[in-house]
Amino acid sequence: MLPTHGAASGTFLLSNAARATTYSDAASWIGGARARSSFLAGALNLETCANELVRLNLAELVEKVVIRADLARLSDAADRATLTAIAGILLAADPPPWLTQAVQGRDVRREYIPSRDLAALSWLDPMLDDLLIVTAGATLKADTSELLTGLGLAGELIIMQALTSCGFEAIHVALISDMFGYDIEVLKPCGGRIEVKTTTEANAGAFHISRHEYETSLRFGDGWHLLQVVLSPAVLEAPTVRAEHVKSINRLIPGALREIVAPDTGEFRWSISASVAPRRGLWAPSSLYDSAGGLSKGVRELGRSGSAL
Repeated sequence: MLPTHGAASGTFLLSNAARATTYSDAASWIGGARARSSFLAGALNLETCANELVRLNLAELVEKVVIRADLARLSDAADRATLTAIAGILLAADPPPWLTQAVQGRDVRREYIPSRDLAALSWLDPMLDDLLIVTAGATLKADTSELLTGLGLAGELIIMQALTSCGFEAIHVALISDMFGYDIEVLKPCGGRIEVKTTTEANAGAFHISRHEYETSLRFGDGWHLLQVVLSPAVLEAPTVRAEHVKSINRLIPGALREIVAPDTGEFRWSISASVAPRRGLWAPSSLYDSAGGLSKGVRELGRSGSAL
């Protein structure tokens, strides 16, 4: 929902009504909002606005209408500051498709905004550019987080499938908790613990490791293994992960981490995570590559769901 002046005003009226009175259904909620300002409400499509608020999870209709807390706090007075803040929430909840193209760093290229949309948003000037920049930054951050989550899960699932194809019995413990310090525990025919790092070809050979993962590797010694799944960059936008997206699966040779990571001293101690780029000679191809297959979901879908289900 583009945050036009009408959309922001309608959102205010609906939020104000839901905050003042308990409504059990959409019709009474919309009627209550219309009654609070008959002159203003008569010029607004409150039905569409209410449906959009529900679609965007800014309002819930279960036993009663519940407005999201940040909107509820903006339901006292329909002044310019309040409507502008509401517009920011609407932008963040439903970013327009042109946003990341129009915002380039700290600049807004208005020529990339459709003229119709630009005219509809002109009421937000002189704050419009700032709102677009903030929203684009948050959108990019969320998008990156989603991709990284999906990419990591895809690699773990590829390894799980390959292990099963090779006759191993394994548990995907990363779906249970991140406390283990590894992603997969192999039970039969031989025990072992596998940490999976997934990346695209441009970053092959490098990875981030948490301190907990590193300390777990020390505790289990050669029973802790690190595998890196290298995928084609095309996988990031593909609807499903296909076998041809898997470019290689490599294992870090035993003892390599202990050789690379500097020990703590009185003057230095790394805390949460570290970036590691082992030299080529510390990697070896994994035989699991020959059994690597595709997945029924894509990276983005895996990132949104956060699970294999």
